Amino acid sequence: MTRKDRTEGIFSRREVLDATERQKYYQIQLKELLSYAYRYSEDVKKRFDRAQFSVEKFRDLIDLKHVPILKKKELIFLQSMGPRLGGLLTKDLGELRRVFLSPGPIFDPEDRGDDYWGWTESFYAAGFRSGDLVQNTFNYHMTPAGLMFEEPLRQLSCAVVPTGPGNTGSQLDIMKKLRVTGYVGTPSYLMHLAQKGEEKGLNLRKDLYLEVAFVTGEKFSEKMRSTLEKKFDLIMRQGYGTADVGCIGYECFHKNGLHIANRAYVEICHPDTGIPLKDGEVGEIVVTAFNKTYPLIRLATGDLS
Repeated sequence: MTRKDRTEGIFSRREVLDATERQKYYQIQLKELLSYAYRYSEDVKKRFDRAQFSVEKFRDLIDLKHVPILKKKELIFLQSMGPRLGGLLTKDLGELRRVFLSPGPIFDPEDRGDDYWGWTESFYAAGFRSGDLVQNTFNYHMTPAGLMFEEPLRQLSCAVVPTGPGNTGSQLDIMKKLRVTGYVGTPSYLMHLAQKGEEKGLNLRKDLYLEVAFVTGEKFSEKMRSTLEKKFDLIMRQGYGTADVGCIGYECFHKNGLHIANRAYVEICHPDTGIPLKDGEVGEIVVTAFNKTYPLIRLATGDLS
């Protein structure tokens, strides 16, 4: 079976914008989002009015700091405050494609547009290509992960085996019999599959056909990456995101750090004050995804970087 070239190309020109172009792109996207959200989201209007933040005065990226931080734990309370998830949504629930439930509990809405969660460019950067058969081991029940990561594969014209987690023996049989070329899941579960496969006497490089893996959801060390890439003879890349906003960052083939997804503006802020920090300082990841349906502006993820 001929292996695909998974090392070249970009999914979108936005991935290679220079600093000036990117700054302008962010300004345009944020201005449109802020204006739309203020008009159609009851919660955003209340937040802006309380902070005396005027969308008309937004001129530069630094102006975003005047919008109060939205803590993730606040979503639990806010979503219970009335229709449209307490006014966080800009449309009625019945106009969406799906609504998921994550621990908290926090509801995660999904709109009907293509690539709602924004992972397609990250999967292409990781090496997934048209014609791949991909085993998706994330859960499809109630939480968004399974369907969230199936969407970019559909966008890239890949086929999906929606196994979810567990049933290790069956997972390995599927990989072998169907000649699965891609894996999506946690790194620890792929390591578990490797160990069980070797216990069954499988030669992972010869009996299986995996060429590419996308992992997320837990800590991923270079040692684990090196071990799994050698065991399966595959390319393994990781992404970072949340169930609230989708894709935030991802690795490409060159493995030189995370690229910030083009669908979001990311700040590193002081965890207590919400003030943006200087480059190189450690702080909380604060994300504004360019999502007009569910505009979680300056969402504090609780993660440090």
